[in-house]
Amino acid sequence: MEFIVSTDLKAAMPREIGFNYEELKAELEERLAYYKGVVVTEDTIKEGKADKATLRKLREAIETRRKEIKKQCMAPYAEFEAKVKELVAMIDEPIAIIDRQLSEFETKRQEEKRQQVLEAYHQVFTHAGEQLFPFERIMNPKWLNSSTTMKSVQEDLQAIRKRISADMLALKTVPEQYREAAENIYSQTMDIEKAMEFVKQIQKIAEARRQAEEARAQANAQEETKNSAEAKNEANPAKNTENASGTRPETTETKIYTLRFELKMTREQAVALKAFFENNHIEYVRI
Repeated sequence: MEFIVSTDLKAAMPREIGFNYEELKAELEERLAYYKGVVVTEDTIKEGKADKATLRKLREAIETRRKEIKKQCMAPYAEFEAKVKELVAMIDEPIAIIDRQLSEFETKRQEEKRQQVLEAYHQVFTHAGEQLFPFERIMNPKWLNSSTTMKSVQEDLQAIRKRISADMLALKTVPEQYREAAENIYSQTMDIEKAMEFVKQIQKIAEARRQAEEARAQANAQEETKNSAEAKNEANPAKNTENASGTRPETTETKIYTLRFELKMTREQAVALKAFFENNHIEYVRI
């Protein structure tokens, strides 16, 4: 089947559409030269509006003629295009029928492949591993491609399991009070770096709070010592007189700091952080 155009387009279509272009151009240049230097003043507003209307009318006449010529030239093509589109629509109908059936076969093939991948997943991951890392989180869409062999899928699953095992061993090095939160972050992201960074931030917050509590305890102890000394001085006036003539002992006061942190984290990390605070009886105020 071949698309054959019987009309000789070179003969049927004019090489150009001739009109009195040079004559019109010369006349326009002469008539429009005046307007290039025109200056509208408050006294010539009426004349300016009239000139504008005249020029617009001239422009509209030329544009109207152009559109008429275009319509005449395009008429054969418009008829040709309509016929071609009708033929294309006839071809599109069976294409759609075949495409729908192919899509159904592809869907069926992918579902069968998905079941094979699922079986391979169960073979690689233990029951405990399945709880922490369900199939939907491990599944890679490329495994369903017809070009991806099951051998390749099994190798990928083994590599993922090996990496997870190494990451879980790394999480065992996390201090016990932070380990559960770190494991929660890892199970949600499967990113050991994010889990470890989260632990680091938690440790910084805990250390800052410990330092603040130590400073507060030291200040309280100094305050108690000072109060005790003042009570003794009041009970021994004579000793107070002696001290009055001597040098006043120097006292050291520790400044108390209020620490504020701004953390960027996911919702899951925020939940884990809140759990850590509550488990360690740490008071916190949302800023």
